[in-house]
Amino acid sequence: MVNTASFSGPVTKSAEVTTNDPVKGSFFLQMSLVINTANETPKGLQMGPFIVGPSNTWSGRLPQGLSGSGIISITTNNSGKPVRLTKLNPGEGNAFKASLDTLEEGKRYTLNFNSSNDLEIGNYRQVVKLTTDDPQYPELSINLEMIIISPVLLNPTSLNFENVPVSSPDLNLQSLSRFVWVRQAKGMGIEVKSASSDLPFIKVKIESRDGATVLYRVSFSEKPPKGIHNGKLSFEVTSPVNKVFEIPVSVNAQ
Repeated sequence: MVNTASFSGPVTKSAEVTTNDPVKGSFFLQMSLVINTANETPKGLQMGPFIVGPSNTWSGRLPQGLSGSGIISITTNNSGKPVRLTKLNPGEGNAFKASLDTLEEGKRYTLNFNSSNDLEIGNYRQVVKLTTDDPQYPELSINLEMIIISPVLLNPTSLNFENVPVSSPDLNLQSLSRFVWVRQAKGMGIEVKSASSDLPFIKVKIESRDGATVLYRVSFSEKPPKGIHNGKLSFEVTSPVNKVFEIPVSVNAQ
């Protein structure tokens, strides 16, 4: 055990862990931590008698269907008297759930929070209010933000075939191909199961695959009739929140 009142610096401990694995019956686990002197000022934003670290604002960005979490530390200024946090008001909205942990009454607290995995695509903001017993600074405001993006990103977001010369006998349909990049948002582990169009003369097939990105070639299976045709491309994926992603496609056949 290290006496933290008289020691400052890194501490490393190792211990042997025994397992029931017949191949590897034991291994060494090494743990380390850094102990600061008691008179070192905590890093963070000064808010009255409190130091909120790293600041009173937190922002995250996740694909739809995932949940994010974070921790904000709150300490009192060591040179002042103990100041307590007495109440948590989660604020309006249900994007985040928050809880307050007391590490040392009147001195050190942590605000723990996590976002809902049921959020639709969009931006969400929530202000958590912490009541204190300091008459000069009775309330702390913690600003939380979560940006929810699509689990599948399509580029481009629409596809246009302009001035398709179907009357020309020398028309090469393959030369009119367009391409769509379908990319999985980070961390989702989803797959594109199929790709199709509701226009009968449009075909969609995989051109190449590179990690989480699939390149699709969109071309003609036959000459389209003269006129303007509007439809969509559909990409069916294994996402737990949205099964089909679509982009509009238009053809102007002349």
